[in-house]
Amino acid sequence: MHDQQVGFTLVELIIVLVLLGVLASIALAYVDLSPTKGKVIYDREVGVARAAQHFARDTGCYPASLPILYNPNLAGDGTGLAGCQPNFNQWSGPYLTGMVFSGAGEQLAQNVTDSSGSVLAIETGGWLDATPQMSGAGTTEIAAVAGPLSPQVQSQVCRRCGGCVQADASSGPATRCFENSSSVGYVFATE
Repeated sequence: MHDQQVGFTLVELIIVLVLLGVLASIALAYVDLSPTKGKVIYDREVGVARAAQHFARDTGCYPASLPILYNPNLAGDGTGLAGCQPNFNQWSGPYLTGMVFSGAGEQLAQNVTDSSGSVLAIETGGWLDATPQMSGAGTTEIAAVAGPLSPQVQSQVCRRCGGCVQADASSGPATRCFENSSSVGYVFATE
């Protein structure tokens, strides 16, 4: 009697692996990476907020731009917000590292924002003035603002923040975040 072997040939296994690879690459093209991109932007905004708060604790002023958080010699014209002059003798940075600066902000990669020319910067404004969570706070809000962002990435940043208020809206979720037409901001202090 002759025993018959049961199993797959090497050629059959290779064909199956190639087909699985093709199917996986097709499926990957339809995967939405905006939740990951939103997390990257939100984490970056929170990181800037923490760095700015440490800078303010050390020097007595909130920074007017991001480069000063990396190197006090990169301050340019604006050193502190509202004309405040930081005490650079107390500077214990760098408070941020690994950034590519574009003017007063950090240049953000297009593959993260889904938009070209995106920047993360420190800005002042009154985005949340009319919301209940800001009542009794200072008149000028200080925020880490990223934009322009695609609508999908904006939505994911807001989801990470627990919701966003439309800039200058009178109501919305109790949050530190706001959005406008193409940007999302994280308010971290008031003056």
